[in-house]
Amino acid sequence: MEEFFHDYARMGRELGGANVPTTKKGVDDYLADSLPYLGVTMPTVELLNPTAPWRYPVWQRPVMTLVDWAIQDLHPQWAQKLMNTRQYPKPVAAARRRMVKGLLNGFRDGKIKEVYEAYERVGATPQS
Repeated sequence: MEEFFHDYARMGRELGGANVPTTKKGVDDYLADSLPYLGVTMPTVELLNPTAPWRYPVWQRPVMTLVDWAIQDLHPQWAQKLMNTRQYPKPVAAARRRMVKGLLNGFRDGKIKEVYEAYERVGATPQS
């Protein structure tokens, strides 16, 4: 195993790295020293969550709360647990999904130009 770390460090140095650890303990120490740089800080949270409702004016927050939940609802269960996504009972979640679909279809009265162009390209008729 130590040979692996030594070879890995040699590649790192050849690629321009400096002070590349050559042992498992060295890598562990390097990662432990790097923890303050790897942590999630508030600026990171603000950057990574553009749909967070608190970023919007009060009058937009109900809609943005629904949009934020809808985005997180698309993730797999393990990711939802990781992000602490609020879990609603199945009928409520289904109703929220219908609201989001209605909200999205309401823009442009459901007429999304790109969808109709795609139907035209393949010579098909849009479904109602």
